[in-house]
Amino acid sequence: WVQGVAYTRNSASVGTITATGANDPRFVGRTLSMQGTLAGNGQVTWDCGIAGDTIDTRFRPASCR
Repeated sequence: WVQGVAYTRNSASVGTITATGANDPRFVGRTLSMQGTLAGNGQVTWDCGIAGDTIDTRFRPASCR
């Protein structure tokens, strides 16, 4: 169901993981991303459903809608 996973370092404290779908017409070539932000205390906060994601909202985890 996943064609590939890519990591992009946006800055020294922000990185994005993007999964690209496969094997199902609803997911082929569509993306879902999670963006991690590193705080000064070493804690990482994750956000998902980043602008530009192309997977339909109904297929995203509830916290990413």
